[in-house]
Amino acid sequence: LHARGVLNREQVATGFLALLEALDDICIDTPNAAPLLAHFLADAVLDGFLSASVMDNLWPVELKSMPQVAAILAEVQTRISGRQPVGGSTVGVQTLRTRLRAVISEYFRSHDVSEVRRRLVELQVPADAQHELVRCSVELSMEHQNHERELVCQLLSDLADEPLTPREITKGF
Repeated sequence: LHARGVLNREQVATGFLALLEALDDICIDTPNAAPLLAHFLADAVLDGFLSASVMDNLWPVELKSMPQVAAILAEVQTRISGRQPVGGSTVGVQTLRTRLRAVISEYFRSHDVSEVRRRLVELQVPADAQHELVRCSVELSMEHQNHERELVCQLLSDLADEPLTPREITKGF
């Protein structure tokens, strides 16, 4: 929603703040909510939807001192600071996503998996960003018809294990 201009950064930050404030209640119904929230929060920072300073400046100290919230924020910081492109390009996530969407759109027209493989090598997608291919593929397929959704299923199946690991496929969803 942020990428489409429906939400601005302040609204995204306010949404995460509301989730963190209600975390105790959420965890009653969804015990694994804390690590999921940490994952989404880190992705929001890595994808440029939130700045890392938001966590320091915008959110109240009382909230950040709650044990569960402190653990989430620590995990987010670990993910952010550990983000190192391995053997690939250092382009920003938004630029990478734009390029991947172009590759997938071309695939919808050509149905050529080998061309997708070639373009991935050409783009030098960092190892820590391989999941973006999955994410972009699913997002783009949802904007199209059943035929494109089937093509994405076939593409992900063909790319499973090489270059996509099961972990990257899971992370992309």
